[in-house]
Amino acid sequence: MLNYINTNFIRYINASIGWISRNRYSILVGFLFIRFAVFASNGFWSGDFWEHSAVVKEFIEHPAHPHHPLFLLDAPNAFMSPYALLVASFARLLGLNAIYALSIFGLFNYLLLTYGIKRFCSVISSIPSENTSFYFLLLTLMLWGNDPWAYSGFFHIGIIETVLPYPSTFSIGLSLIALSLFVKPLYLNKILSSGIICLIIYIILLSHPLTFIFLASGLFFLLFSSRSFLYIPLLNLTLVMFVACMTAFLWPYFSLYDLLFGGSNVYHSSNSVMYLQVWDRIWPNIMFLPFLWWTSKSRVGIVIVFWLVSLCVLYMYGSISLNYSYGRIISYCILLFQVLAAVGIAQFEMKIEMTCLVVCRLYRILLLSLLVALSGTWLPYVATRVLTIVNQLSKNNNFINQVTYKNLVFINKLVSPDQLVIADLETSWMIPTFSGRVIAALHPQAFVNDINERNNDVVAFFNIETKKQERIDIINKYRPQFLLLDLNKTTSSQIQSDLSQLIEPLYTNEQYRLFRFL
Repeated sequence: MLNYINTNFIRYINASIGWISRNRYSILVGFLFIRFAVFASNGFWSGDFWEHSAVVKEFIEHPAHPHHPLFLLDAPNAFMSPYALLVASFARLLGLNAIYALSIFGLFNYLLLTYGIKRFCSVISSIPSENTSFYFLLLTLMLWGNDPWAYSGFFHIGIIETVLPYPSTFSIGLSLIALSLFVKPLYLNKILSSGIICLIIYIILLSHPLTFIFLASGLFFLLFSSRSFLYIPLLNLTLVMFVACMTAFLWPYFSLYDLLFGGSNVYHSSNSVMYLQVWDRIWPNIMFLPFLWWTSKSRVGIVIVFWLVSLCVLYMYGSISLNYSYGRIISYCILLFQVLAAVGIAQFEMKIEMTCLVVCRLYRILLLSLLVALSGTWLPYVATRVLTIVNQLSKNNNFINQVTYKNLVFINKLVSPDQLVIADLETSWMIPTFSGRVIAALHPQAFVNDINERNNDVVAFFNIETKKQERIDIINKYRPQFLLLDLNKTTSSQIQSDLSQLIEPLYTNEQYRLFRFL
């Protein structure tokens, strides 16, 4: 009897390990989806999210003729892309606000990205895509050094929740799908696949031009992954690229030509950080160099190596030419290195499995245990938050938190969309998502020529050393209807005293006080 129980127990363990091994990518994707859904439900948004949400809000309210989402100016905004229009259309269809719509799209983008990873891995390696995709996603999330870049286009575990709603995530997911369709056409229909690739190129070029560089270079190099004659595929790719690019130049909401050949220059200085402490941020990847030996045995692997080298050259060109925006290319360089390493690890694992199954299973158990241990710091919170959400849903209560913006929601009721508010830079960055326009912006603006002057004026206005008359001069220059003070700022009481004859209080909460100019 004891032997029977032991035998069944061993069979059960072996079956469980086998099932986990066959479905580990899906398990990892599902596990992280729950974590990201919990993050989205908390409303803990920051950075570029607020400009994207302001653009989406403007598209929701004026889809045909949107105004500038931040300023009272007759100027376009580079974020008015097909992606923003798609999110706004989704919001209008379901009656959502911009914040909720972007939060939901963040989860959609995650699924799109993980689907793109699996499709891409399935066409670049003969190894089962479940294995390669698992390592690719794992390395992308974890294989970083100290203080990795917290920018869009990077997907390490410290930033991925924040960047999921961004067009960069949407674009890289679409890019991986397009690349897989290029290597292996959908339903073996090259015309249908070419049409889909053309549409994806169009969307990405307008939504996130840096990802277009990754996609376009990948399409070119993957031409050489086949041993067939290159003339017809090259001609087809050229035609697809030409149609997509020419159509993109007709986009009505901003001039792609002006953005690419002038407007994008404003982003260079903010991207210079891409060339700082590079080794400290990426050094763990070097440990996986030996696995590239396995990958380089295949024709596709060699092609991806050349693709990686070309992007590294472009990255270095950004430093030499001082066009620092090309520094963002390093995210795609690391991504390609990690997919090569993932293929190598999966091949090495398969070789071990063929020679020693027991060792391979022990390794998989150890890896799974390590992942569970690493998730121990946040898994209890996720579980608690999920139970809270279920409880709120059962009572038909709102389960969405507003951690970073709950004290700004009141602006909807007191400020009209076309009224101007003066506030500090951090607060100004968030205000247009709710209502009103502002004077300055926290991040560079491609089509606003006086953005530096605007930012300097707002910084000066909230500087503790600024004189009363200087503040009044700034008010007379821009003529705002409202003043919003963050009560946590040390200058708030001084500003209120200096302008006491010009303002009247309208609303106060635990963080902000809103005044109307008389």
